[in-house]
Amino acid sequence: MNSLRCVRSAPRACIFRLSSSLKHWLSAIAGFSVAVLIGLLVVQLTSESALPVVMTPRLTGVLFLLTLVMCVISALASIIKVLRMDPAMVFSR
Repeated sequence: MNSLRCVRSAPRACIFRLSSSLKHWLSAIAGFSVAVLIGLLVVQLTSESALPVVMTPRLTGVLFLLTLVMCVISALASIIKVLRMDPAMVFSR
């Protein structure tokens, strides 16, 4: 219901609140979790090969932080795009 109320008037604070909501963080965490599971599977499958893949906890943590940074940058880019959009462009298509 908050989303609908924000769309009607669309003040800047409301647009920022919608773009930084919990669903974006949960999406980043879910995507990272799937990637980690696939990475762990690759580590297990290559453990006996001539060139095993190694995934350290530090590397996993750094990749998690980079994933969150990318999601924040993406959210900020969408906020900037919406704030610069001409209202007439919304209904032109």
